[in-house]
Amino acid sequence: MTLYLLRQESLTRYIEHTTETVFLDVEAGREKAHAKHGENSIESVAATDFGKWLAILGEEHGEVCHALTYDQSTTMGELMDKLRAELIDVATVATAWIAAIDTWMEPNGEELGA
Repeated sequence: MTLYLLRQESLTRYIEHTTETVFLDVEAGREKAHAKHGENSIESVAATDFGKWLAILGEEHGEVCHALTYDQSTTMGELMDKLRAELIDVATVATAWIAAIDTWMEPNGEELGA
C-alpha cells in the first residue's frame, strides 16, 4: 500500500492507492461500458478483430492526450482526477483485449504466456 499526496488548491488530501483499487476500478469500468454499449461493448469484440481493438484503444489514448491540452483543467487536482479516469479507461480496454486473447487461446490449444 502506498500513500500519494496530492495538492488541490489549498487543500491537501491523501489517497490510499493500491493495485487492487486500480483493478477494481478497471473491473467497474468494464461493467459500466458493457451496460452502456450492450452487444456493442468491448466484451463482444473478437480477439482477432485487431482493427476494432486498436480503434477503441486509440480513442481512449486520445482522451488521455486531450486531458493534457492547455484548456482542459483549471487546477492540478482536476487534471490528476481527469488523467486517472482516462487512464482507467485505457486499462479497461487493454484488460478486455487481454481477456479476449486468453479466451481465444484456450480452445485453440495455445498456452497462455507461451
